[in-house]
Amino acid sequence: MRRLTRPRDQRSDHQRSIEVFRRLGGDEPAAAAEREFANPTDDSLAEFRRVCLPLYSGKPDTPEELRQRRSRSIETRDVNRHYFRDAASRLDAWSLLGMIECPVLILAGEDDPVCPLPVAESLASELPAGSTRLLRLPRARHTRDRPDIAFPAVEEFARRIAAAATG
Repeated sequence: MRRLTRPRDQRSDHQRSIEVFRRLGGDEPAAAAEREFANPTDDSLAEFRRVCLPLYSGKPDTPEELRQRRSRSIETRDVNRHYFRDAASRLDAWSLLGMIECPVLILAGEDDPVCPLPVAESLASELPAGSTRLLRLPRARHTRDRPDIAFPAVEEFARRIAAAATG
């Protein structure tokens, strides 16, 4: 779970995420997320993965899709724990936004519990208006829910950049 974009007040991001988990799955995932955000332990991580990860997408993975996705990623519990316990609290990616000079496309699921829409909107507002596009994906969560909208948007964005570079 990445949290590279979050408001300067980390609590508000967590609270928004907890609210989305509650809306999508009820009190159990909201409580699991709250425990994981407040005091990350191996037990809270296991509970979060069991209860909250399935809510990242409105389209559950088939066993084969899950196997393929996991085969393409490297994830270690120790590295995750170090990041979320130690490094994440010191990371202020928001302070780097002023350095961004290239076009930016932000795909934001309206039901994303990881990066809630208000966080994506705040991110977009911090980037140059003329070269930043925020695309809200209706009925989309954090992953894979709206390829019918996302893929054409990415393709059009890339074509626009290519045309600007050659024109």
